[in-house]
Amino acid sequence: KDICTSCNVLADLILDTPGYNAVDATIDALWAGTPVVTFLGQTIATRISASLCTAAGCPELITDSLDDYKNLATSLAVDEVKLHTYRQKLKMSRVGPHQAPLFESIKTLRHLEAGYQAIWGRKLDRKAPTDMIILDKAPLGKNEQAAIIM
Repeated sequence: KDICTSCNVLADLILDTPGYNAVDATIDALWAGTPVVTFLGQTIATRISASLCTAAGCPELITDSLDDYKNLATSLAVDEVKLHTYRQKLKMSRVGPHQAPLFESIKTLRHLEAGYQAIWGRKLDRKAPTDMIILDKAPLGKNEQAAIIM
């Protein structure tokens, strides 16, 4: 894993495959600060990298046509300043004062835990499953405050 992530630091740009997204390789590249150009397809297998780019704070790397995919990839390949701007944006999204959701592992874990607590609390109270939203600033351990039940 460390070797793969290290290789992504050496890459200037990653072109995600339009037919089936790279997923783990996309995550590794974004963590390494390497921009990933992706195409937003119609199936879950072709939409995952778009979600990851959005969660990394770079939705501009998502294209919705193959022409746009080619044009963005070409422009990043030939425009060193533009490429550097995205590399810096990814770096700040990872280590800056306002981390992007993809890089906030602790917060993501707390949201997951709060969700599990809310689900378990509903189960213990014999309530039906429902949609819920986990709040960013919810105190942990209090199901009624950790989630908004829809």
